[in-house]
Amino acid sequence: MLPDVFCQRMRQQLPDWSAFEQAFTRPAPSAVRRNPFKTSPHTLAEMPWSRTGHYLSSRPRFILDPRFHSGAYYVQDPSCMILEAVLQALKINPQRILDACGAPGGKSTHLASLFPESLLVSNEVIQSRLPILAENLSKWGHSHAIVTQQDPRILGRLAAYFDLIVVDAPCSGEGLFRKDPEAQQNWSEAHVNQCARRQQRILEDLWPALAPGGTLVYATCTYAPAENEQQLQHLLALGAEALSWQLPEHWGLRQWSVQGSTCVQCLPHQFEGEGFFITAVKKTTCAPAIRRSSPKARLESPKNTAAYRHWLQGDWCFEKHQEEIWAWPARWQTDLGWLQTQLNPKHPPLRLGKYKGQTLQPEIDLSRSIYCAEDYWPRQELTLSEAIAYLQGEALPREAPGGFVRCFFEDWPLGWAKAAPGRLNNLYPTGQRIRIRPDKETLAEAWQTLQNVLPLAPSK
Repeated sequence: MLPDVFCQRMRQQLPDWSAFEQAFTRPAPSAVRRNPFKTSPHTLAEMPWSRTGHYLSSRPRFILDPRFHSGAYYVQDPSCMILEAVLQALKINPQRILDACGAPGGKSTHLASLFPESLLVSNEVIQSRLPILAENLSKWGHSHAIVTQQDPRILGRLAAYFDLIVVDAPCSGEGLFRKDPEAQQNWSEAHVNQCARRQQRILEDLWPALAPGGTLVYATCTYAPAENEQQLQHLLALGAEALSWQLPEHWGLRQWSVQGSTCVQCLPHQFEGEGFFITAVKKTTCAPAIRRSSPKARLESPKNTAAYRHWLQGDWCFEKHQEEIWAWPARWQTDLGWLQTQLNPKHPPLRLGKYKGQTLQPEIDLSRSIYCAEDYWPRQELTLSEAIAYLQGEALPREAPGGFVRCFFEDWPLGWAKAAPGRLNNLYPTGQRIRIRPDKETLAEAWQTLQNVLPLAPSK
């Protein structure tokens, strides 16, 4: 049951309330966003607003798909993918991007796909949500993002640094009512007002970090004007410049203007997706110049990198971080060194390896990265049942040359194992292992459905 007070407000907001209410009796659509770095274009129809977004005819068991664990795609609501169309309509090419509320990683992986040469800072305040954010960026394999855990107030001290800031703000979750009954149970007017106050603080704190000429995109998954239009009005009161654009009407989006700035909303009775709101503003005011270099800002490479430099393709710099070797894109070396002094990243662009005694053991980031040196590492091709056992953390009975091997399922990289006599010892991260243990028949049926619903081919 939808909350009564929510229904009363929505009747006032929507002239077609009955159609909106009826949409809650239908199941939410299933969709994925394909990883363009790891997959080839295929016959699945693209969403008009996202080149890599695809509706699925049914929702398969993604947990039993090795391709999912390899980072071939991200399961995401179609409405959220509107971000791509908005950024294209704005015709921007940002070099330094902040995803201010990053977990679980949908916006961050999308931004990495859209701007592959840019530097991405993916931030998440809540510590318990950091692991899933880092895991999803690791699976995406692009290795140009750092994960941070900073309050927006701290991020705001990076004066005029970012060309694009995306704020997918924590909200009351009204747009998720159809697929998340818990969101309905937790809803109240007081919660809406609390979220609105928090959103206003987030925007005020982040605004100084946006560079002159930069763009701030604000989004929520709620219908409440206090969390949507009123937050836009507050940004305009801070001195933001309104931005106007138009998306195709036949997509089924609600579009209107607030003080000259376009607002877009997805409503489940008009659009095949959940509730979503998005708008954008531009910064035109000047800000004090920020110094991004200092004697300590440049990353210091370990003295001897010859042992692992050939693990990666491309131009990288390295840093020893406690017992780990971190890798950073060389073109962003100065920026990343400075950001390290300012934000203390929780996860680098790429964790290359970790020392176990005198041995540097390759980390899962390296296996998933599109920059991993393909020809250097011995490969082990796994069957479907072996791949699921590997993802469960099981050792595999298999003869292989000694040392570290990279495990694959049908050309999809899964992770590392270490060969021992008669077996492969599993190095898949403990916290990322799957717990489900399907029988042979269930697994075969699930895989057949996955192939039918989501045919994918790895990029060449």
